[in-house]
Amino acid sequence: MPRDADRRDLIARIQNPKTTDEEKAATIENLVKQEISMRNEALVDLINAHNPYTKNDASHMTVFAGNPDPSDADKNNINQIEVEVDGPYAMGPMEWNFKGSPQKINKTIRIKYRYLARDLGDPGKPLLEPAHWVTAYLLIAYEDGGA
Repeated sequence: MPRDADRRDLIARIQNPKTTDEEKAATIENLVKQEISMRNEALVDLINAHNPYTKNDASHMTVFAGNPDPSDADKNNINQIEVEVDGPYAMGPMEWNFKGSPQKINKTIRIKYRYLARDLGDPGKPLLEPAHWVTAYLLIAYEDGGA
C-alpha cells in the first residue's frame, strides 16, 4: 500500500519539467493503479467486517483462487477464482426480498471463498482445532442492472 509520501513523490515527478511525457504517462498509470488497489482493499475490508464467520481479520477469509494453501496468498491465481453468473434475466428483473422489501434484481454473481473454521456458538468465535478452512459463497446482486 502506497504511503502519502510515496504518492507525493509520484505527483512531484509528474510536475517536474524534466520528466518526459512517457515518464509522466507511466507515473499517472501507476497512481491510478494504486488508487484502484486502495479502493479494492477498502471493499474487501467492508465485506470482511460484515462476514459473520470471521473476527474482522482479512487473513481469516480468502477468495477461492485455486490455491490449496490459503495462508500463502502468493499462490493465488486470479484466473482460477470461481465465479458463477446468473442474468441478465430475459423475462425482466427477479425479486429478492431485502429487509422485508422486494428488490428488482437483474443479475447476480456468486463468488466462492473460504474462511478459517470458528466455534460460532462461542461469543469470542475462537478458531477450531485442528485449524481448517470452510467453503462458503458471497452472493452479490445488481439491482435494476441494465434495466
